[in-house]
Amino acid sequence: MEKVEKAVLEIYKPPIGGQKPPGTLEKEVPFQFNPAQITLVKETSWVRHTTRLAPYAAVPEFVGSQPTMLTMTIVLDATKPNDESVDNRVRTLLECCRPEDRSVTNNQSSPPWVMLRWGHCKAANFHSVVRRLSVQFTRFSSNGYPLRAVCELALEEVGT
Repeated sequence: MEKVEKAVLEIYKPPIGGQKPPGTLEKEVPFQFNPAQITLVKETSWVRHTTRLAPYAAVPEFVGSQPTMLTMTIVLDATKPNDESVDNRVRTLLECCRPEDRSVTNNQSSPPWVMLRWGHCKAANFHSVVRRLSVQFTRFSSNGYPLRAVCELALEEVGT
């Protein structure tokens, strides 16, 4: 039987001082459940110059592209005794939505860079920042500890 590879969100220090690749790998958020689907959206910009009396439309001219957006729904769970707490993993994801301290000190405010790693899905392997995070806690222990959260995660490509 083939081993199931689990998806993980890698969190890197942002680059400082014109450096292009991200800094060191700081943390990982492993997913107990792989996403059921991943959506990639890439938009490009084209301009058509009008040509008077032309029988056909003008050939579009490429003027640029927008960053790739990746969205997915992930489930964080801590119902087994050795699972990391859902609260800790949610806080780690929330930290990705604010500038990293070192980048602020260097007047180059940037959130941590992230990358989704999962099997052979190379189209989804690009450095990005967390553009949007929505968390819905769906299960709690009897004393109020979150045991499960459904997270909507949107990542935006960082040009390197």
